[in-house]
Amino acid sequence: MAKHVKTATELAPLLDISREELQRKWINRPDWPAKTVRGWDIKACQKYMADSKRQLAERTTGVNSDVKRRKLLAEAESAEIAVEERKGKRILFDEHLEEFCEYIDLVKSPYRDWESWVMTDGSFGVAGVEKAREFAARAMKLIQEKLRKAKDNQYGFDK
Repeated sequence: MAKHVKTATELAPLLDISREELQRKWINRPDWPAKTVRGWDIKACQKYMADSKRQLAERTTGVNSDVKRRKLLAEAESAEIAVEERKGKRILFDEHLEEFCEYIDLVKSPYRDWESWVMTDGSFGVAGVEKAREFAARAMKLIQEKLRKAKDNQYGFDK
């Protein structure tokens, strides 16, 4: 993943804003991270936006200030999460879910193999098969509970 981008058109989607908003509200600020020979440092821009939104949230007053404050803080948190993703400290939920599904298949496979062995061998009988199914169901319940908890975190997982 690139650490720098050359144009505002490339930078804007990474900051989750339009190119016009980037040009109008952000780039012209005197303390905006400077563009280098390699381009804009994406992490520095994301961090700058998050810090600015937090500062603005602290100063917000007037009608509906609580709503504005919550919105700004949510945007700041979203920008900070993007920085963590870029640094490699967080992974997206979809990436984790894909990994988790592979893990589920790995866990389920031995139970299926053991169950088929017991059914063909017959030495454990019906009681052995039921015990295997009970064990597999318990493992799946734990996995589903982990998935349910994971869905609560809409942004991603700490590595």
